[in-house]
Amino acid sequence: MPHTVPRCLKRILVIDDNPDLAESLSILFGMDGHCVETALTGLEGLEKASSFNPQVVVCDLGMPHFDGLAVAKALRCQPHLNGIRLIALSAYELGQEALAAGFDHYLRKPPNLRELAKLIAD
Repeated sequence: MPHTVPRCLKRILVIDDNPDLAESLSILFGMDGHCVETALTGLEGLEKASSFNPQVVVCDLGMPHFDGLAVAKALRCQPHLNGIRLIALSAYELGQEALAAGFDHYLRKPPNLRELAKLIAD
């Protein structure tokens, strides 16, 4: 019997400095049939985005050193990542700042998982 590689619905990159949340979202998205990579810092997220070529990035805003707003601005400057969907997550009320930085959507933590899944699927 030939070995087949499972297909991904979407390639999703989760960037969050909370390892428990990053892992939980990774497991959840994986159970939905997505291929998922995680990064625990903004800089690590940028590196993984270049090699993983995600279709969707779910990114925390309140990370030290290189926050989610800086991540969004940097991702939007990379032509090969031009069509990605950026979803911001934050415990802080930063919706306007997130959209201005280049995010497509903003959700407060903890996110409504149905709403998050819908944003990924659209």
